[in-house]
Amino acid sequence: MNYNKLKGIIVEKRITQTALSKKLNMSVQGFNSKLNGKGSFSVEDAEQLAIILELDDPAEIFFDKLSRKCNGKHS
Repeated sequence: MNYNKLKGIIVEKRITQTALSKKLNMSVQGFNSKLNGKGSFSVEDAEQLAIILELDDPAEIFFDKLSRKCNGKHS
């Protein structure tokens, strides 16, 4: 998971963590923990975030390592 890219998109879209957490039906603390890698977003959370943030390529964020391998870019 590319947490920094997700954080950047959230800032770019000018959406607060509070607003996102409400849309995902989770606490702000829970969302913040997941955003900082102390928990995992469920598939449903990832799908909702992709819709809310209008992500062109959600796999680039949520499946960062897999995406790089598929594109021939190894880390």
